[in-house]
Amino acid sequence: MRTRCPKNCQLNFNGKSHALGDIGRTLELSLERVRQIESKALQKLRS
Repeated sequence: MRTRCPKNCQLNFNGKSHALGDIGRTLELSLERVRQIESKALQKLRS
């Protein structure tokens, strides 16, 4: 089971790894909001 993602957690997108903070800055979202979106997406994929 996946543990809670630390600040420097990385996501792979288009074959490249991106830190959640970098994604948040690009989309003008907080790190916490990006983490929430990631968590919700993973939850949907599991169901």
